[in-house]
Amino acid sequence: AGLYAWRAAEQLERPVYTLVQRLSNGVELRKYEPYLIAETTVEKAGFRESTGDGFRTCAGYIFGKNKPKRGGGGDSETMAMTAPVRVSGQTTDGE
Repeated sequence: AGLYAWRAAEQLERPVYTLVQRLSNGVELRKYEPYLIAETTVEKAGFRESTGDGFRTCAGYIFGKNKPKRGGGGDSETMAMTAPVRVSGQTTDGE
């Protein structure tokens, strides 16, 4: 399963950038071209469960399970699935 996931991730689009400078320890300074981001907030306890729910919501949107903002009606829109997928977490006051 790990090799399949790596191959699938390698086929995803990545944001276009220009290398500005290469620093020590493999660090690169990059200038990125503008790109779109799909994001969501999940109000659920537990990092694994909320991460899975958030990823499925974003993936659904990316693959066309959405409604256009402009003009009211019309077909849904799709966007390219890109790498990397970023996840961040934050605890609420009760946790």
